[in-house]
Amino acid sequence: MYINCMIILGLLCATVRCRTMNDYPLRLSSSFLINLDRRPDRLATVTDQLRMAGVNATRVSGVDGSNITGHYFKERQINLLPGYLDPYHQRPMKTGEIGCFLSHYEVWGRVRDGKETSAFVVEDDAVLQPDFLGKVEEILAEIKAMRIQWDLIYLGRKPMSQSRESRSDLLVYPGYSYWTVGYLINHIGAAKLMDARPLRKLVPVDEYLPIMFDSHPTYRWAQYFWPRNLKALSATPLLVYPSHYTGDDEYFSDTESTPVIDGEFLAKGDSATVDDMSEIHEVKSEL
Repeated sequence: MYINCMIILGLLCATVRCRTMNDYPLRLSSSFLINLDRRPDRLATVTDQLRMAGVNATRVSGVDGSNITGHYFKERQINLLPGYLDPYHQRPMKTGEIGCFLSHYEVWGRVRDGKETSAFVVEDDAVLQPDFLGKVEEILAEIKAMRIQWDLIYLGRKPMSQSRESRSDLLVYPGYSYWTVGYLINHIGAAKLMDARPLRKLVPVDEYLPIMFDSHPTYRWAQYFWPRNLKALSATPLLVYPSHYTGDDEYFSDTESTPVIDGEFLAKGDSATVDDMSEIHEVKSEL
């Protein structure tokens, strides 16, 4: 699974070459830039790119999975979803995946509680397609004209199954998808994602989103979350891609390079979640 977990929640605003978001059909004016303190290289690269695209972002320090310990779990009452194993690697979650989720979760809270109604979220390894803001404007204009209801719109994703159907010329209903490299979210969607109390039954964020719009293929995980009524759409064509893919010479994941959260890891913090690991190992043969 490819998850790169530094996030930028970009304020879409104008340079001299672009209109301000006040001129757009829907406003996307919340601004948060989440970036690991130890990755100034990525911060510099993506900030230059976003500036050239007309996107201004305010940085917020991300949750670094390499610093997460068993004590961290206990203090924040975080519990892993019983029975979860990565579908491809057959392992429990990694601390980097925890940090990724918590970074997104922080952003959702700010969108839910903020004065503005929606925001753009993009991870710091993102590559924006040419005329990015113009294409986002077209999507928002279409949403307004067609009165499309939405909570979250993928601007970048890795489809793991076929999209269910087209919603319009620029939007489809996504099927099971990976990546959170770039998306739009409104305050209603953020509230839905938080109200399901995901920190009590944690899975990676790009598994959680398809669960919440009820397109995840593993029902025994999805059944822990209700209601699964997130109104998700996806841009077509996609507007955001990762800068590198698994297997590329320069590919490095801040998620995959962190330790697996097993019973030994959790026991170091005397965490209550250590009991869940027995259930994880029991179901391994079923996957």
